[in-house]
Formats: sequence, C-alpha cells, structure tokens
Amino acid sequence: MKKMRISCPAFVTRLSNHNEIKDDLLDLIEKQPASPTQNEFEKVTRSDYINHIAPIRPYFKLLKPYLIKDLRPILDDLEVHPEDFEIQNYWFQQYHKTDLYAWHRHSHTSWIIIYYLELPEGTPQTQFKDLYDNTILTASVTEGDILVLPGMIKHCSPINDSDKRKTVIAFNSTIY
Repeated sequence: MKKMRISCPAFVTRLSNHNEIKDDLLDLIEKQPASPTQNEFEKVTRSDYINHIAPIRPYFKLLKPYLIKDLRPILDDLEVHPEDFEIQNYWFQQYHKTDLYAWHRHSHTSWIIIYYLELPEGTPQTQFKDLYDNTILTASVTEGDILVLPGMIKHCSPINDSDKRKTVIAFNSTIY
C-alpha cells in the first residue's frame, strides 16, 4: 500500500449574530425535550440527538438564516453552490462537569458543523485527528465560532473538567 498526503481543510468562522441570539437560543433549548446520554462512548448531560430527525425545532428556525449566511464563504471556498449543500440533521448537546464524547466519525456526512453556543473558559475544545498520521489537533475556537470538518475526520469532545456548561449545536451536512 502506498500512502499519499493530501491537504484537506477544516474551517473556523464566526456566527455573526451570536451575541444577539445567544440567550434566545439557550431559552429555546431549555424548552426543548431532551435527555441525558451515557454509554461507552459518551456522557452528555442533556441532548436532543435522539430526536434529530424530528420536525424542525424552534432553536433551528432561529439559527438557520444566520448559519447559512455565515457558511456561505466556506461554500464559496469549496466551490460548492448553495443549492448543492444540505443540512441533513442537527442536535444540541450540553456538557457539564465530567461529560465527554469519545473519538468518533459521522457516517453519511460530507461536512460536520459544530456551533459553539456556550464555550466558557476552561471547557474543552473539539479535538480531531489528521487523516495522514493521526496527529491530534485541537480546534482553536471560542464561543460563537463555527467549526467545519470533513465528515470522515475522527473527532472528540474531551472530558469537561470545568464546573461550567458547554453547549454546542451540531449539524451533519451533505454536498451533492
């Protein structure tokens, strides 16, 4: 087997209206039916992932126009027409002290999108592995940022050792 190195980007951009809609998003998430998840791969205090194929949820209705607008430069960079891009599903996750999500990939996904709705100082940033040599990289993100990774990239949310809550909204997307 011959292994070749190719470049594949990951992107970080900012949700332009984060400060204006953060509290409203958190209020809508608080009202959203959710449950904890705990198994060998994850411990998340609160998530609506189990319902990720359900009808459009109120927090997504609020977020979607801003998200699509702020993803546009990334789609342009990838030479993808907006009509060839689709968000397949989405969910929120709230990580409290000792919560984590182990190394995983998203199946049937072109691009993973993670919006950091709450990322207080001391809460963990997403880590991901370089496909060529498995080097572990840490996303340089702050609250309000959007991380976009190829779907085949292994990534994780390390253990939250902080007493502060981390909230993300994650999306699977497809490019046709």
